[in-house]
Amino acid sequence: MTETESLESAFRFACDDVAAWSRDQEKIRSLLAPLRNKSSTTHVHYLHSLRVALKSREIARFQHMEEKPLLFAGALHDIGKAQVPPEVLRKTGPLTSEDQRLIKQHVIDGYRLLRGCFDFSAAIMLSHHRFQSDAYPKKMPKQLHPYATATRLLIAESGRMLALADSY
Repeated sequence: MTETESLESAFRFACDDVAAWSRDQEKIRSLLAPLRNKSSTTHVHYLHSLRVALKSREIARFQHMEEKPLLFAGALHDIGKAQVPPEVLRKTGPLTSEDQRLIKQHVIDGYRLLRGCFDFSAAIMLSHHRFQSDAYPKKMPKQLHPYATATRLLIAESGRMLALADSY
């Protein structure tokens, strides 16, 4: 079994284990397809996304939190990178300011792709780079829903857990 097949199998098992509907699983696969299929560079980000999904779920379970939103947010946290030119994603040396702008835009691009289908997970993934020294996005988009204070705190805490899984 290849690494891709192994991670996809583990992700399917995790989705089934958290009782994710088959239509949600299919929607996630279709959202991830550009990362999986665009290029070998984006495929690396696809595999990373599956790893982050599984790690996010583990963290949620450890914290006794709802696992499904973090599993979904982890899987979808980098889907906006499919919009970034592969030559920018491939760079290993210093990035130009334009390269950095293109990479940082992946959060907003991903949020736009997710809103309307996975709103809670979209709100979580929106903040996954807010906990680093050069936090972004600088200007957060308007929330899709008037979340209660407790829900906004849960989103922020879940975003912190997603950031941890992403850097792990």
